[in-house]
Amino acid sequence: MAVRAPMTSPPAAVTAALAAVLLASCAGGDALDASTSRDGRDAAARDAGRDGATSGRDGAAPADAAGCDGAVLCEGRCVDTTSDVDHCGGCGRACAAGETCAGGSCGCVAACGGRECGDDGCGGSCGSCPAGSACEGGVCRCVPACGGRACGSDGCGGSCGGCPAGTVCEGGACRCVPACGGRECGDDGCGGSCGSCASEERCEGGTCVCRAPDWQDVGGRCVPSCGTFLRDRGLPDTGGGCCSTPCAAGTEGGGPGDTYDCTYCCSSTGGGSSCS
Repeated sequence: MAVRAPMTSPPAAVTAALAAVLLASCAGGDALDASTSRDGRDAAARDAGRDGATSGRDGAAPADAAGCDGAVLCEGRCVDTTSDVDHCGGCGRACAAGETCAGGSCGCVAACGGRECGDDGCGGSCGSCPAGSACEGGVCRCVPACGGRACGSDGCGGSCGGCPAGTVCEGGACRCVPACGGRECGDDGCGGSCGSCASEERCEGGTCVCRAPDWQDVGGRCVPSCGTFLRDRGLPDTGGGCCSTPCAAGTEGGGPGDTYDCTYCCSSTGGGSSCS
């Protein structure tokens, strides 16, 4: 029967070797933790760099970092990107000429300053003109209404033309005015007449007068002398035909009012005259 040898403690050399292995293991853990810490810091730095690049992509920096108090720092100055035409809606987003920035969006500005009509430059209108006027240079101007008119008002405070002397404007046309004031006969100045005279009269200066010296006005009527009366009728005139009584039988002549120089103007058919 074999006899076991009694157990003894490990030699000192072995114990020292185990202690060294344990120390090394601890040291390695510390190094791994240090390496991990460094990697975390590097990642954080990279993330910060990306954030910085993103922030600066539009040329802007965080407002609180620049002290812009709610605005955005663009190209070294604080701007309101909701209304700045050079940075509308973001840094570097400039509006086109003639546009304005409102609410961060560019839009057309109606050009109606001092204009009451015409195009506003944005596809709209500055206003319209009333009937009878037209838009000229942004101002409503009256259009003269002279079509077919030779005279009278043009509807704009002016005239379509004037009429010559002796005419008046009626319905846009010049019309002659008859000049018959105080006239009873003769030309009226417009191609017509102011009146006509009786057969025994003639017109002289617009007045009807007895047509010859041997005619006289008796009671508003021109009557001839007895001799003219007889001659006009082809009756013999012996120069003694004036009577105050009716002509004798067998004679011809005129009675009261037919002549101005006698009551009865008698002529004998037989070549003489006689009064009874």
